[in-house]
Order: sequence, then C-alpha cells, then structure tokens
Amino acid sequence: FPLGFCIGWLLERPRAAAVAALGMTLMICVPIEYFQGWIVGRYPDITDVAFSFAGAWLGAWTGTRGAQAFESALTSHPCRRIGA
Repeated sequence: FPLGFCIGWLLERPRAAAVAALGMTLMICVPIEYFQGWIVGRYPDITDVAFSFAGAWLGAWTGTRGAQAFESALTSHPCRRIGA
C-alpha cells in the first residue's frame, strides 16, 4: 500500500501509477517469495504475491483517484456550504 500510494502521489496519472506500482511490487515480492524456499520451514506462497498486488493497486488508487474523490467529497459536503 505505501509503495502504491507514494507512486500514485508522485505520478498523478492513475494508469501510469498503477502500472508502475504493480511493476515495482512484482520486482520486490517475487524474489522474496522465491527465496523463502531456502529457509527451513518456509515455502513460497502465491497468495502473498496476490495480496502484495492488491495492496499496491489500492495504494495507487488512493494516491490518485481516491484522493480526488476525497477532495471532491469534502468540498461538496452540505456542512461545508453552510460555512460550519
């Protein structure tokens, strides 16, 4: 999530941010999962990679479109128009 959020915040283009975040996540999590097989009692698991991808995508969305949606919700809130 933090990696995707930072990339989304820096790039500000949703598709480019998602692709960059997923690419960087792939480069980080696949070797980590592969080398877990070298540790006694550990084994590689595809669900860890899937959750890493989901977190990166959610972070990229939050840094781009999610931030825009939050900002528009703040400005269009009824209490904001009254001045409260």
